[in-house]
Amino acid sequence: MHGYLLDGFASPRDYISSKVVISHRHAQTGITSNFGRFLTCLYSGGKSGTDESGQRRLLADQTIGDNTIKCLIKNMNHKWPLVLIMGISYAGPNPPPFRSLNLTLNIGNQCTNSPSRVPHRYCVMDWFKVTAAWAEKDPLSQCTRWKFRFEKLNTNSDGWWAATPSEEPDPPQEMAKSNCLSCERESPQVYKQGWACLNPNCNSFWKVGHAT
Repeated sequence: MHGYLLDGFASPRDYISSKVVISHRHAQTGITSNFGRFLTCLYSGGKSGTDESGQRRLLADQTIGDNTIKCLIKNMNHKWPLVLIMGISYAGPNPPPFRSLNLTLNIGNQCTNSPSRVPHRYCVMDWFKVTAAWAEKDPLSQCTRWKFRFEKLNTNSDGWWAATPSEEPDPPQEMAKSNCLSCERESPQVYKQGWACLNPNCNSFWKVGHAT
């Protein structure tokens, strides 16, 4: 894979700093507006939608057999770099609803996941490498969602999207890894609460502890 687009709706725990991006495998959207139907054509990794209160949630499991997930993992294993592109509609997991497609003329600040204003509809960020891939549960539906950690290739300088000078070490700190007592698979520690097994086929999946 040569490039990856960050656009549409973010998921919980998506993250952008001056050198690191954590994003998810985009899913089909359940939005009923014209813009939402456009996104449905773009993203096919599982399906997401909104409940009666307007909360967005993943409605079906994402699996490692998905082509995009397989390609990103292949990039990680072979250390192949790729370009990240950020769209102005890369909003938080529960942003205000779209009122009109005319908003595309004046929504430079709509990308709530970006530390600073996104000046164009699509903006090339930089060259990145995939440093980690894992599965986790959607906090509302409990369906499985795949996440990826991207690290800027050149960590000597902050990305143009950085609002303030970086406080991250150069290069960014490596992720600690442990093996699960149940499945014996290795997973990185991605949560502050502690290490959890990130193998969706394990009985200890997404449970803190159970590590060697």
